[in-house]
Amino acid sequence: MEDIHSELHRLLTKEKLEEIITMTDKVMESNYKALSEQASSMEDVKTYQALLDYCYQQVGLYVDNPDNMMKILQQSTNIQPVYNSIVETEEFKEICTEEYKGFPRVIAMTILAGTEAAAAHCALTALQGESKEAEEYLDSLVDTYQGYLKDAIAYGKGENKNVMMTGKKQ
Repeated sequence: MEDIHSELHRLLTKEKLEEIITMTDKVMESNYKALSEQASSMEDVKTYQALLDYCYQQVGLYVDNPDNMMKILQQSTNIQPVYNSIVETEEFKEICTEEYKGFPRVIAMTILAGTEAAAAHCALTALQGESKEAEEYLDSLVDTYQGYLKDAIAYGKGENKNVMMTGKKQ
């Protein structure tokens, strides 16, 4: 594992990280528009739109930092502290009163996990052909983050799923 981290540090130059951030931002924008469109048909559209706005803003601030992007691409376990930093704020609590139960937390996790999966996929695309080991690692990282996303969605649907953000396949 140490070797792949050294390899990623070598490959992920400042310019390459900026490219990955730009690619990730485009995916986030597309996802935001799609979710906003879906939220527009919900009964409490203002609350859901405020939730989407807040979560995308916070996740966007996180992924737009090159140091954080490096963490995303090297530590799949970074997701828990980032998630906690989003849902434990007063702003989040003001949007998501008790009547909404755990649904807002599921939305926050799906946005975060989906964005981190997109970031790993963008890195895989940006580094295509540069290192077989890095490609294999990033492909596995995409799977890990997509697993978090699938677990959060399943949890939100009420399926008996244990969402454990450990970075390991469950």
